[in-house]
Amino acid sequence: MRILILQSAGKHRENAHYREALSLDRALNGIEGVTSVVWGHGYPNYATDFETMVKAFDCVLLLENYSSTPWVPDMSGLKKLKLFWSIDAHVVFSRHAGIVKQHKIDAVLSSTSIYKDKFGVKGYWFPNCYDDTLVKYMPEVEKAHNVGFCGNHVNRGQWINRLAHDMKMKVDVMVIGDSMVRAVNSYKIHWNRNYSTDLNYRTFETLGCKTALLTNNTDKLSSMFTIGRHLLTYKDYADCCDKIRFLLKNDKARNDMAEAGYNHVIKNHTYKNRARLLVDIIKERI
Repeated sequence: MRILILQSAGKHRENAHYREALSLDRALNGIEGVTSVVWGHGYPNYATDFETMVKAFDCVLLLENYSSTPWVPDMSGLKKLKLFWSIDAHVVFSRHAGIVKQHKIDAVLSSTSIYKDKFGVKGYWFPNCYDDTLVKYMPEVEKAHNVGFCGNHVNRGQWINRLAHDMKMKVDVMVIGDSMVRAVNSYKIHWNRNYSTDLNYRTFETLGCKTALLTNNTDKLSSMFTIGRHLLTYKDYADCCDKIRFLLKNDKARNDMAEAGYNHVIKNHTYKNRARLLVDIIKERI
């Protein structure tokens, strides 16, 4: 099985190697009988035109979710299986629906479960995950901060400001790549707030760093994790602060939860897991 993955190269040197296409490519190429190649704007092989490149592949997976640069070739007439991985559809659903229609996509892999049947073609729930070849537990990094947040503000600005003041939360905004992994490893508790119906990368990456996760409850969270064993959730601000205090006062409970969450994600929610799911989907379609 030969899979061509389309996504532009990352713009930031610090996390370009964390690009979804590259993480998936590494995982796919670890499966016997499967070969994948990433092609897109910014990669050396982009000099080879798409029509020439695609001839050697059985199917195409489009992973370009946000780019405003019209580099993606018109695939509407391509007589090969075409898949689209829709990430963050809750933010740009209309754009993603347009991509599916424009390129006559055969099936959609949706990272948010409630959107999988809204594209007018066959949909599969294909949740986010993490790259365990890059995101790792680093025992040499001291858990120097009681609670931290690593990410961007989006819908979290007021929460971040209040927690930084009230709970002395360490805030690492736009810390990316390997520095992000080190930052998350330095927290005793990583605070998260998913956006809308999302189950974000931070959920999986935190547990992959063997750091205790405190997050809000969102769609499918309880079907993928055991709340209270793998992670904790909060209902409102007061509950969030209470949960932080509880975890900080109970080292064993916090460390046991971090250990259980780590063991769960490394077994079930890496790119290796998603690569095998993708191969099964492709076998079903071709």
